[in-house]
Amino acid sequence: MLKITIKNKNITMSEGLESFGQKVNFYGINYDQLRGVGAYRSITSEAGSKYLVAEITPDDFLSLAANLPPGKSVDLGVQEFIDLFKSGGSIASPFLEFKFDKKSKTFEIVSHEGRHRALAIKKFDPSAKIPVIFANVDPMKKQDILKIVKYLNSEIKSQKKTAVKLSQPIDKIFLDGQIHTV
Repeated sequence: MLKITIKNKNITMSEGLESFGQKVNFYGINYDQLRGVGAYRSITSEAGSKYLVAEITPDDFLSLAANLPPGKSVDLGVQEFIDLFKSGGSIASPFLEFKFDKKSKTFEIVSHEGRHRALAIKKFDPSAKIPVIFANVDPMKKQDILKIVKYLNSEIKSQKKTAVKLSQPIDKIFLDGQIHTV
């Protein structure tokens, strides 16, 4: 089982992700998917499996998300998030919404939420990873998601329409209440 160290506390990935959807602490940052700042929607499945969670670096998240519009400050809100982390406040995980092209076997990011949270996490702890929600535009059966998830470690088409390869491979995901090996 994968073991990670989070601010001097050893936990297994399954201990962290099995409680995902509840309050959990990753790398000294509190996550609360229902009431944390930036909460978007419940990660429980709707019709078919729609959400999976994987840990990626803030830089990988930022490379997959769209750029800020011209004239918008990159630092806007970042310090407020850092202050929130230090005070023990909670955030919701950033998410990347994707489509999967079965023909080319490629994930394409079509929208995101959480760019400023990712920037703040990067400044707060440069070695941190983020539990990112990958939200499927087209719900699939769990077994179909488990067949395609390996392609997250191939090139992903970013929201900027560029090909991105994650800096560190994803080896485990959380889907429908369980940890799965990629």
